[in-house]
Amino acid sequence: MKWKFLNKTAAAVMSLLGINKIPMNGDASATEFTADQRKELEAKLGAEKTQKIIDAFDNELKAMNDADADLSAIDAELEAFLAENPDATPDAVDDDPEDDEEEEDDDDDEKSDKKPKAKTTLAQKVAALTKGFSAQKKTIDALMDAEETPIKPQNTIAVRTNNFKHSATHLFAVDKSFYAFEGRPWNERLRDSSAKVTDFNNDSYIPTLIDDAKHFVLDYPEALQSLMNDTRTLPAEWDRISGVLDRVASGNIITGEIVQGRAKGWNPKNKFKISAEEGKVFAKKIDITFSGYELQQIENTWIRSYNKEGSHPWKMTFIYFLLGEIIKRQALDDRNAMINGIFVQSPENREGAAVNSQDGILYVFYKYRDILKKYRPTHLGEITPENVVDKVKQLIESVPETDRRSPGLELGITETVLGWYRERAGIVYQMHKSSDEGTKVYSKNYPIDYPNIKFQPLPDMTKTNFMYITLSKNIQEMSYRREEKNAFTFTMDKRDINIFADYKEGIRLKQVGVKLGPGETPDFERQMVWSNEAPIFDASVSVPAFDDATGILNVTYPVIRIDSEFNTNITALEGLVPGQVIKIYGTSKLSAARILTKNTQINIASNYALNTDGYILMYVNADGTLKELKRTTTAETPVAEKITFDEAILDVANGTEFNFDGEAETTLTSIINGVEGKTVKIFGKSVEAKLTIASTAEISVAATVELTSATHYIELINVGGVWYEVNKVTA
Repeated sequence: MKWKFLNKTAAAVMSLLGINKIPMNGDASATEFTADQRKELEAKLGAEKTQKIIDAFDNELKAMNDADADLSAIDAELEAFLAENPDATPDAVDDDPEDDEEEEDDDDDEKSDKKPKAKTTLAQKVAALTKGFSAQKKTIDALMDAEETPIKPQNTIAVRTNNFKHSATHLFAVDKSFYAFEGRPWNERLRDSSAKVTDFNNDSYIPTLIDDAKHFVLDYPEALQSLMNDTRTLPAEWDRISGVLDRVASGNIITGEIVQGRAKGWNPKNKFKISAEEGKVFAKKIDITFSGYELQQIENTWIRSYNKEGSHPWKMTFIYFLLGEIIKRQALDDRNAMINGIFVQSPENREGAAVNSQDGILYVFYKYRDILKKYRPTHLGEITPENVVDKVKQLIESVPETDRRSPGLELGITETVLGWYRERAGIVYQMHKSSDEGTKVYSKNYPIDYPNIKFQPLPDMTKTNFMYITLSKNIQEMSYRREEKNAFTFTMDKRDINIFADYKEGIRLKQVGVKLGPGETPDFERQMVWSNEAPIFDASVSVPAFDDATGILNVTYPVIRIDSEFNTNITALEGLVPGQVIKIYGTSKLSAARILTKNTQINIASNYALNTDGYILMYVNADGTLKELKRTTTAETPVAEKITFDEAILDVANGTEFNFDGEAETTLTSIINGVEGKTVKIFGKSVEAKLTIASTAEISVAATVELTSATHYIELINVGGVWYEVNKVTA
């Protein structure tokens, strides 16, 4: 084909691949490079440039197809109307009566014969269409005068499918079983732009869906994996390994000095240590049941997905849409678990949270830093937007000189802290300016002066100031078989469809470090991971405790919430680390009163009832016993941040309750940044620091209000830009 805008680019790509035309799909609506062709292009041009070229090809094809489709659609719509209105045919229309009377002139006949036939036909159709509209108007007028007949309301979905071409037997003219119309009313519905939903209670439709799923995965095995990769978005620099059935281990040999000055005699000096790190894959599963009604809702969503301007980027079957939605949810769940996961074994026949299906990379850091203590963190203190640049530099400089200059390092950080760094570094160093705003922003993908260390903002890592440095390849994703994640099994239970999958995956640090033993030299203290000492998880993170009927609570994370079906008194805690603070939440949903039992290990003031919404806080002593710090019997109430002001102008943009904190008597003169309908409550302070509110152009009160106590307040509402008094307490 002839490319209008990309002819030179097409020639270059064909030359690189040794082909004579750009590969396209069946209807030439998009390119269709093979995996090998794409890989070869990426090797020669780079992944980013390859994707840009393919996108450009697809955009030009789309533009050409849309132009053809618009002309074809006009002609097709006229044909369809004339077919339904045989009285208004082109043959019955006289295009130009005056010319017909003068057809005796041979020259005129010759000119008429030379006119483009298509134009004459289109003109005739338009004239016939006009005649048809007149007939339709008469019909509509007659119906308007007729008596109304009640009709049953129907949920219609307007579907725009004019751009799609189908064969007599298959959707999109694709010769695959799951595109067939026969026995698949969902395909017929898309073809016909029908609003009628499929009756999935029909005994034959669920088995057909199950069979379609098997064939789709066999015919397009890469489609679901590609969707998984697009949604998962874990760092591409991390290492990956498959074939791990249960665990994998790697060893690291660390030697002391071996060289010495030459002297008489045999004086062996070599000493070494071996450090082994183990990684574990976790068995995970997906269990889903769709009822007939739920399948109808999914079918409606699939139909709506085609109701867009332009051609659809993918000839998407119903079964691909169904599996695709599952895959996208699975990818997000797995990604979050890979980062934030804390493994908790779920009881049989109980739902488990996705985040508790495995240990994520943050828990791996927590385990090695806070439990096993295999590396020593750098104490940086609190990180703020003002000091973040200095703190990052301090963390980097805590890494030995030879290690901190190694290529391939990454600085794991949250998006929030990275934003602080970019803003502060731009202000302090004035290195870069944003071209659109003129603000100073540090935009490099590495810390200042360290181009070998990549910023690695982790997805789903939030509400923490934890930072780490290690080699990107030191973090390894593990799986048993990568393809098993997309190996869904479908079964039918009455009129429901069940979908399930089983797979294994995990994540680990390949090398962490070793601690010095008695008498060992600093040579043996080899660290491969560095971090600050900030809490790795937010204070709101906890793990569930399920009852295994032993009375022993195994502590893998120090914040624990008792499950509502816990039915055994707790008499012992295992997995404790001296210095830990253990927090156990009860629940009022327990069917019977259960307790944390006071004994020689659990050395608390008295038994603690677990059937409340309170918690008990305990400290782990050096000998493994527990000391009580605090207990409550009611649920924690969130502490609202107190907003104070000390001037005559009150900015209400960031809250609804405001506390005066001035040192002298003050009269409120203005309230700014309030929106229509907003209500605010203003509290006073003391007699000495009296706050007075009187009527002004912006404030309307019944009488002057004086707030002389922290319990005194006035409530105002914004209407038309004026703050009106609605309530007050001044005594």
